[in-house]
Amino acid sequence: ASDVYKRQYMVRVMGERMQKRYWRILRGMVKAQRYPTGWNEWIAMLLMKPGEDPKNLERRRDIWLQCHSLKCITRMILPAYEGATDRNVGVMQAGWTRDRCAPEWTLTARLLGEQQMRARKMCCRGYVDLGCYFMSVVHAVQKEAERWHGVPLEVSAIVHAFREGQEGEDDKALKGLTGRYETAYGLTDPVEIMKGLGQGDLASPTRSKALLALIAGVVDRACAGAKVEGRSERVGTLFFADDGMLLAEDVQTLQRAFEAVWIATKIAGLKMQIKKKKKTAWSATYWEGGIEKDVSGWTMTMPDGMVIPQLTGEETYTYLGSEMHTGWMQGHSQEMVRAKVVRKCSLALRMIGYLAYLTEEQMGRAMALALAGTIGSVSYTHLR
Repeated sequence: ASDVYKRQYMVRVMGERMQKRYWRILRGMVKAQRYPTGWNEWIAMLLMKPGEDPKNLERRRDIWLQCHSLKCITRMILPAYEGATDRNVGVMQAGWTRDRCAPEWTLTARLLGEQQMRARKMCCRGYVDLGCYFMSVVHAVQKEAERWHGVPLEVSAIVHAFREGQEGEDDKALKGLTGRYETAYGLTDPVEIMKGLGQGDLASPTRSKALLALIAGVVDRACAGAKVEGRSERVGTLFFADDGMLLAEDVQTLQRAFEAVWIATKIAGLKMQIKKKKKTAWSATYWEGGIEKDVSGWTMTMPDGMVIPQLTGEETYTYLGSEMHTGWMQGHSQEMVRAKVVRKCSLALRMIGYLAYLTEEQMGRAMALALAGTIGSVSYTHLR
């Protein structure tokens, strides 16, 4: 069962009768709560991040491989998690949600900046990066978050057995999760994985929304967000996966919002990551004599003395792949995004044009798919 690809191929070609039998076997395992011990033995591939030094293993992304049969059971119980999060998480989370996309939040922030410019109000934004979020979630905290969001207890128990193991001295009882890392010299010895949702697990994205919603809820209760003109609602937190944005109309409120995140993450066993101005950061602008200026003289300090860096002037923060400026930017805040889309589309068209043996119809179809994919995934909402 440890050879994921071989098992996946076997299930695909075995025929419907055998597939149903395989399905009944998996259901029987869940009902009897007896699982193969190999299910809790994962293998990690350390993938390089763009622009990072390949020698720095700390900056690599660990993607975990699981047994195929375990993935089948995870897919079978996933609708229970999706139903609970869809009912209870709310609109603050746009990640891993059907018919939602990253550009809707960057567009929302830019539109609020436009609104603040017209009203000559302060525009305050905070960016939150939860370092190593997926592999830092504490099992006990996640279990409570799932309970609060209405995930059936029996479903939650199945997933947590695949993390913490099963109680009992029986040799056949599922042990706690262990992992081995793939290297150029083979696999490392097994190490215990004491916490984390697991990057590569099918249920991790949906499960992560429960804990992130609790963090955002703390902020929304403690701080009033930016007011939307013409409506009674305020916008305080925007999350896409674990990338968060805080919105406020004054630096005092933004300070409280950051402190609320700091407290919630400390309680949950997580942390805000600061790496110069690339991870957690903030910006604030105000209007004076018809000119937009950066707020000066304010230090965003957390209770433990951690200082969150401020963005000023022409500095930008890359939020969800889009460069966010400190304020209104005289209506030119979209230009960098548009240039990126044009550059990616032009590159895709040139690559397709160099392919030999394509008919006119095939080339046209390939170009249409490439443009639709680029515009859709990068900034379809921005262009609209």
